[in-house]
Amino acid sequence: MDPIVILLAALAGLAILALWFGAVLPPGGRRAPLRARVDRRLTPLQRRLDAAQMEVKAGDFVRRGTLLGLALGLGLSVLVGAVSLFPVGLVAGYLFAWSALERARDLRLSRYTRLLAQACDVIRNSYSVKPSLQKALEAAAIYCSSPVKEDFGELLIAYMQGDFERAVEALADRRRSIVFDGVANALLRADRAGSGVSDMLARLAISTRENVAAFEDALIAQINARSNVQWGTFGPWGVFAVFRVLSLAFSTTNAGGAFGGMTTFFSTPAGNLIALLAALISLWTYLYCDRLARRGLIVRRVKTADALAATASAAQMRTEANTGTGAPLRGQRPLVETGAGGGR
Repeated sequence: MDPIVILLAALAGLAILALWFGAVLPPGGRRAPLRARVDRRLTPLQRRLDAAQMEVKAGDFVRRGTLLGLALGLGLSVLVGAVSLFPVGLVAGYLFAWSALERARDLRLSRYTRLLAQACDVIRNSYSVKPSLQKALEAAAIYCSSPVKEDFGELLIAYMQGDFERAVEALADRRRSIVFDGVANALLRADRAGSGVSDMLARLAISTRENVAAFEDALIAQINARSNVQWGTFGPWGVFAVFRVLSLAFSTTNAGGAFGGMTTFFSTPAGNLIALLAALISLWTYLYCDRLARRGLIVRRVKTADALAATASAAQMRTEANTGTGAPLRGQRPLVETGAGGGR
């Protein structure tokens, strides 16, 4: 590979790195306005990260993706010999950084749902010993692990202050977990029932474990699907990079003529164009397959207000069916309405 091409790629990478760190690193003196402008420009990215439940700042994500992209871009440019691969490697760095954050988020959600199932067992056992929802919440706040421990501690304080329903809704909106939504709705129904909810809490513990198992199966399927997409899309580039290293190594020996012009083809304009087209096709394939893989997990949260409204409506219908106009009282003849034609 031409040393000039390597030098130009290295200088371009260092220039991009210097510009980025000058904008992102903690500012000092006159750099503050520039940092403020960068933060404002990253606001849409931060909203997207928050919507995807990524616990990371936008600046940290961009820094991570930039460093990984620089490494991939320089590595591909040097190993393959095509300087046109540098921007593609830079973009791939952000894709890999996002995928790593998704995996960390999925593992975090999986751990949280398992701890939530344990909390439901603690609540059921505590209520069976002493039928008090406050004592059950207190037991969950003491014997569970973080972060479920802190969540139930927050609910316990709200319960003692008479603000339980609002606290449950706020925590459900913050967690955005379909498993927690089920637990929250059951706790609100138990609070409204007042007493005699042992069977309800026992069913809650069983159903929560079943929901956690189904949720973990879906998460594992998503993680495996994304991993398969990554290996299937970018794996051939790794194999080709190894082949390039071996061909360059053989070119320095007496058997180097076996590869002919393959060691220098991708440093030519035609080779750069072919490598760029192949890389763009790989990126498009990755994005398309990743979008298809995400369609396998589509969930819809049930808000606490909707669940309570549905429960109240069902209870009202049962009451009307037993004592209201929907069913005749004992000793009362059923009412018969006549149609438009006068028939029964």
